[in-house]
Amino acid sequence: MVATELITGMEEIVQHIKDLEEQNKKLKQENAELNDIAAERGSRNEALEEEWVRLQSQNNQLQEEKSAMKEELAQKFYKHYDDMGYNKLNIARTIGPNLGRMIEHLIKENKKLQEKTEELQEERDEVWDELEKTKEEYEELKEEIKELKEEFVDDDSEEEEKTKYDGDDWAYGYGFTIKDGEYRICMAGGGAHWTDYVMNKNGCFIHNTDGMKKVRTFVSCPEGNLIKVYDYRSVLEGDIKLDEGETDMYEMVKECYEEEIMHYEKEEDHIPTDSDEEDSDDPDEE
Repeated sequence: MVATELITGMEEIVQHIKDLEEQNKKLKQENAELNDIAAERGSRNEALEEEWVRLQSQNNQLQEEKSAMKEELAQKFYKHYDDMGYNKLNIARTIGPNLGRMIEHLIKENKKLQEKTEELQEERDEVWDELEKTKEEYEELKEEIKELKEEFVDDDSEEEEKTKYDGDDWAYGYGFTIKDGEYRICMAGGGAHWTDYVMNKNGCFIHNTDGMKKVRTFVSCPEGNLIKVYDYRSVLEGDIKLDEGETDMYEMVKECYEEEIMHYEKEEDHIPTDSDEEDSDDPDEE
């Protein structure tokens, strides 16, 4: 009964491991999607900063054009004064009409520049507000990713306490069958890399594409999901020392499956007896 419960427990543990792997896969997918969103918003943030710089550059350019226009107007005024050769008393009377038109033109151009500057300022403010909003969303997303990593990924980064069962000499078993006098455990499946651990009345064997290799025995861990192979080169009969909770699986098979495995006989190996003939007689023939 202990062995049967152990085997049942192995199947439940294998299923639990598969469930955890599926959950971990979903969490990694969600984490990848969050990273993609963060990268997209980061790119958007850079684009907004470039747009803000462009608008600022246009604004500065307009201010320079405005200053240049004033300087050009002043130069025209002085040149006009020099070319006319009038004295100060005649300046107002001689160049007054032209100066008035130039001043009027300057006022109109200045008004246009002011309107354009205000439009650019509004655009810049809108871009700046959007930029600040995007930065806040980006920081919130970074914090969310950090919390997810701390909750679900941190265990992978921390070194867990090692036990003897973390060694390479222990392997997971993925279910078993009892058929044709064999207790067979699937250790690896798929393609040319399949491997089974087999126990029958003739002993313990590792079965794969290379054939059947006989070994001393198999030992399971306390949880029943990890199995270690003991071969004849590394251990002699009677030298196996089990820690608490470990099970010599061949001894378990001999004890719990005596009829199904240890006394199993193929039909061609069976020697007929008188009782077999009596069993085969048909009562209706008498």
